[in-house]
Amino acid sequence: MPDQPATASTTPPGYWLVHVSVHDPAAFFGYMRAVRPIFVRYEATYLVRAGAAEQREGESAGETTVVVRFPSYAAARACYDSDAYRAAIALRKDCATFNLSIVEGVA
Repeated sequence: MPDQPATASTTPPGYWLVHVSVHDPAAFFGYMRAVRPIFVRYEATYLVRAGAAEQREGESAGETTVVVRFPSYAAARACYDSDAYRAAIALRKDCATFNLSIVEGVA
């Protein structure tokens, strides 16, 4: 289980900032099914998952933007580094291209 924040005001959240291009939607659905219980375990919440978007500066890193919130930066890292998520990565490697950053939020 990830570290629990001491208080909501002292531990900043962690985020996954993801730009994804899906090449095979049917196969990608398998990745999405696999990720659900992993995100529950690490208390992850989708803040952005697709929807309208405009590229205003720079080059697009993917067709879809996803933002996932975790209770802490440590939890965001632990989720990505977990054996369960590594197995999920294998499910998406041939059906989608990911650009993923893990960042610490503001307390």
